[in-house]
Amino acid sequence: MTQPTYYDILGISLSADTEIIDAAYQALTKKYKHNPNAAHRLVQIRQAYETLSDPIKRADYDSWLQMNARFSRTTPPNFSTQTTHSPIQTTDDYRPHEPPKPKKSSLTSWLVGLLIAMIAVVILAYFLVSSAGFFGHRDEPVTPLNHDTPNSSIPKLVAIEPMIPFTPDEITPEQRASYEHAHAAYLAAVNRINAVWNNLPKTIQDELRDEQRSINSTREEVCKAQAASQYSHPMDIDTARYQCEVPRLDERTETLRIYAANVADQPTLFYDPSYPNQPTYSDHSNHLEGYTPSEAHALYDDAVAHINAVWNELSDETQSLLRDEQRAINADRERYCQVNAQNTYNNRHDQTVARYLCEVALLYERAEELALYD
Repeated sequence: MTQPTYYDILGISLSADTEIIDAAYQALTKKYKHNPNAAHRLVQIRQAYETLSDPIKRADYDSWLQMNARFSRTTPPNFSTQTTHSPIQTTDDYRPHEPPKPKKSSLTSWLVGLLIAMIAVVILAYFLVSSAGFFGHRDEPVTPLNHDTPNSSIPKLVAIEPMIPFTPDEITPEQRASYEHAHAAYLAAVNRINAVWNNLPKTIQDELRDEQRSINSTREEVCKAQAASQYSHPMDIDTARYQCEVPRLDERTETLRIYAANVADQPTLFYDPSYPNQPTYSDHSNHLEGYTPSEAHALYDDAVAHINAVWNELSDETQSLLRDEQRAINADRERYCQVNAQNTYNNRHDQTVARYLCEVALLYERAEELALYD
């Protein structure tokens, strides 16, 4: 049996005002006051009146009734007595089964309760998650990455093997053929220049020796550097060097050949060192200024042509008598002028001019002497 509400006990509606509550209480108290079996009933009536007559208590009680009705889906039973003496039954406002109307205060209380329940759920979920480490075991440590493990997926750097240089053993037939051809041409050029050099008089070789050594050294250095800048293989470098030296050797050979030809063209004249009018080298030293080697050589050629003309005018018998003497005179003259030129001057330019001028004067003097024989 459903528990009666305070409204049922007083026999009033949920919307009854204070006057109706007071009237219902007075009537029920008067009715059951003299009934010895209605003591419990009087207690219920007093409790109902104390609650409903107080606005604050009534508001809380109404909120409780509203929540209880929503969850239980039941309505309070009617505890009113069906007697003709009850003033409550004759009252038009008495509607014991009228459903309660929701009030603002009861809705607020319900929302507060719902909010408290949600907060409780959130707190409970927090503790559950924190104790489990958020879908895992919190106490289990995280294993760090080990870069030294043998099964690591990080690729290892592999040292690059150096390139093997091109060794002399790796020679193509074309390289070998080019090298042999260049080397043969080089040897031929060396033989040509040596042949010309060996035909020069020893005195000329002595004069040209330092110059020739400098030319050789320069030629070799230039050709080596040029070949090394063009090729990397040792055999290709040697081939290019030989090819570079051959034209330079031939050029120097031609220069020496011309030099040798000029020496060979000089007449073989003889000069008597005891000739009383033989000029000294110092007699012609003042005439060096203003002469070039070419000009001095031209004067020398004229003097040689003049004495040869005088010589050719002599009879065969006279030439035979004077031939050995003349050869000795020529050798002495050449040696005398050369030594004096070298002792007097330091540079080759002046030495050449001085030697030619020295011989020019002696050649003309010897020519005048030969002209007296016939």
